[in-house]
Amino acid sequence: MIGWQVPFRAARKLEQRQNWPAAARIYRAILRNGEGENPRVNFQLGNALFRANDLGEAERFLSRAVELKPGTAAWHYRLGFVLERQGRPELAIRHYQSALEVQPENPSWHYRLYRCHTAVGNRQDAYDHLAKALNGDQENPKYHDLVAAELRSRGPRWQEAQALERGLPYHEADPSWHLRMAESYASLSRHRQSAESYRRANALKPAVAENLFKEADQWERAGRTSEASAAFSAGVALKPDGEESRFGPGAYYQLKGNWDMASKAYDLRKRSRPLDAELHYRAVCSGLRDTHQRHLLPVPDTELGPHLPPAAARPPRQPPALLRTGVPGHVR
Repeated sequence: MIGWQVPFRAARKLEQRQNWPAAARIYRAILRNGEGENPRVNFQLGNALFRANDLGEAERFLSRAVELKPGTAAWHYRLGFVLERQGRPELAIRHYQSALEVQPENPSWHYRLYRCHTAVGNRQDAYDHLAKALNGDQENPKYHDLVAAELRSRGPRWQEAQALERGLPYHEADPSWHLRMAESYASLSRHRQSAESYRRANALKPAVAENLFKEADQWERAGRTSEASAAFSAGVALKPDGEESRFGPGAYYQLKGNWDMASKAYDLRKRSRPLDAELHYRAVCSGLRDTHQRHLLPVPDTELGPHLPPAAARPPRQPPALLRTGVPGHVR
């Protein structure tokens, strides 16, 4: 025993200095000098080679170590990680699972299985291990983020909303997290909560007009007109040359293809701008959207005429695409 333990300790000290090639040379010498079946030396050599980025040789010695002593969870994990780094997730899965048989609650090992199962297309197995990783480490922001993303792509939106709520304590200062919550709440018609999430995101990352318009939209849908007006005005202040500045919220809704809200907003806007011909034209187009959008027809003069202010000049006619996208001249 004394014969190999002294150089073994010397190699371990070299590892502490991160001198992996020198440590590997000592481990190789120990193996050549009668300790070829020593599982610990085989593992340490494999680990040193992994640290030196010699993955092929690392795999060889780590495999020998787990053959000699198969019940050591950390050794299976290291071999699994080497295999994963080599782009061999199927084999990595076997060793990660062997590690978890010994230590079934290790969240980082479940996370590695999530990555490998994802790589081979086993979505359900991947999600199951991701959920176990989160259950084992509730304070890991990355796990909350991934669970929410998985649920958005595969499950009901209310499940995504719950996952985002669970992760909120670890993402309070992250505006993108609040934006994700706002979008999730909006999809569930939880408009007040959506608006509040947009408000938090806008407080953390101001000067994004589009997000202020989205906040205004959600306040409007929640019946909170004063908050909607304040958010919309803040957005217009950041985008003074935009169509929203002249035509009001209707321009925002029109660009989004939300003709109901556009029509209502334009009708309100006309009260303060009774001689704005283009505003009247937009109001008529959005109001007649159902029939004319469905058939992609231009708005007939007989329908437009009575709605235009008599003292105003007729605005340039927009092509039929205006009824479909709200973007003049743009056809999808």
